[in-house]
Amino acid sequence: MRWIRCGTIILCIVMAIAVSHVAWSQNNISRFVEGQGVAPIIDQDVSIARETAIFAAKQQVLETLGPRIDSETIYSMGLKIADWYAIKWGGYVKDYEILDEGKDGGCYRVKIRAWVKSGDEAEDVTKNLLSIRKILIISQGKGSEIIEAHLAEKLSTLGYRYHDSAYLRNNLKKATWSRLCHRQLGQAGNDVMRFMADLVIHVKSDMAFRRHDATLNCDWYSAGGEIRLYRLTGEKAGESIIDIQYHSNKIAGSATAGLDSDEVLTTDHPNGFRRQVAHPLVEEFLGRLKENEVFQVREIMVTMRGLPSEREYRSFYDAVRHARGVDGRVEECSREGATYTLRVIFPEKTVYLGYLLAVNRNYRLVGYRWNEIEMAYVQ
Repeated sequence: MRWIRCGTIILCIVMAIAVSHVAWSQNNISRFVEGQGVAPIIDQDVSIARETAIFAAKQQVLETLGPRIDSETIYSMGLKIADWYAIKWGGYVKDYEILDEGKDGGCYRVKIRAWVKSGDEAEDVTKNLLSIRKILIISQGKGSEIIEAHLAEKLSTLGYRYHDSAYLRNNLKKATWSRLCHRQLGQAGNDVMRFMADLVIHVKSDMAFRRHDATLNCDWYSAGGEIRLYRLTGEKAGESIIDIQYHSNKIAGSATAGLDSDEVLTTDHPNGFRRQVAHPLVEEFLGRLKENEVFQVREIMVTMRGLPSEREYRSFYDAVRHARGVDGRVEECSREGATYTLRVIFPEKTVYLGYLLAVNRNYRLVGYRWNEIEMAYVQ
């Protein structure tokens, strides 16, 4: 018995070393991987099908990293070997390019080449970096570039992917830029789609001279700014998700120092544009951004109607459980006759999950909202 116990302990130590080696190896993965994704074209909406196919392709390339072993769950000298493993996909897509895409019957198929990484860096970045979302930033008006610079710095720190307004001005047609500013999305078309963006942040600001204060020997200005977030696609395209406005009449510049309005914009003085308008505007916007359901991993209620048997229900349950991005995070909430409702954790837009499930021709997507999907079984 003593030899058996010693042998068991040695086995545990060897396995722990092996686990550590695997974890270390996975911490150093950084490579290019090709993957494919497919999504059905529903109601002739090619753009959503394309987005969903890209999401599926990105999830596929992440799976090539294999399971990540969480060392915190290891009982180094314990005998509960099954408890040593916390399985998760240990990485994220740093960047990708589309190699091939197009319609394939009633579906849209995409092939990508992605740069995948794993390890500590992957755990430090915000979950939004895992998603397909890319933000376009457009800015208008005096002082808007100051607001955008502060905003872009914060977005980069949080891990969001974006194209700034300088880049977009150089790569968009003037008419398309104007349409984005006025949220006229129906005519924006392929000129915008090629950026693979889902959201737009529109920054506007202005500043005007108010009066000269002879007593204090300074000039007073008034200024205001606005940051608006809206979607480029979907049923609520163009509608404001977040709309923050800020105004100040306390912007001052010393007349004797020769501060003109441009210098008032760039100074870090407490009464300058940065401190009075840009910083508080951006901070309030980011606070709202982090709280908004558009950016949160959330629960989605998936209801399927008309399932003819328990066997078909189990097949549907497994389809949801194995859908890319769900990773098994699903549980049954209710069943009533042939209608079943599941609670699903999914990190992306609700419609993506609906489209992924609708790849099965027996599952028809009936409708969706930001946290609900309704499907029907068809034969």
